[in-house]
Amino acid sequence: MPHKCPSRQPSTKQTADHVVLLHAGAEHSVVATKTYTASCVVIAAFAAQWRQRQGDGAPLAALQRLPDALTATLATAHSIAARAGRYRYMTDCVVVGRGYNFATALELGLKVKELTYVLATSYSSADFRHGPIATVPSPRSAPDCPCC
Repeated sequence: MPHKCPSRQPSTKQTADHVVLLHAGAEHSVVATKTYTASCVVIAAFAAQWRQRQGDGAPLAALQRLPDALTATLATAHSIAARAGRYRYMTDCVVVGRGYNFATALELGLKVKELTYVLATSYSSADFRHGPIATVPSPRSAPDCPCC
């Protein structure tokens, strides 16, 4: 069974059949955002390498642009912080994602709970439309994790 780990851990290496070192460095907080993000990048790298071997180099080229995209995103932190102010008094929320981004919706819901003590419930958008949406009073903000 493959296992991902954020750093070199002998016990992990001894119990897993394969180990993928993330080289993300040590986590310095309860929330493991760095580990989750690095895990997503490693999965994307495996997929991009596979696609390149199939003759499609576009995913690998896109992945190689990731550092610049992250830098550009971080440069807008002040704008993001200004928009986040509207959620200051939020007591609960739903987080919606679909497909491979359902895992990101689950992770975002967990991060919201851990960092803000807000009750965040994550749903697959397909499941959300079949019942849980009826329990959400209007108006309500629902962070979305769209598939790219």
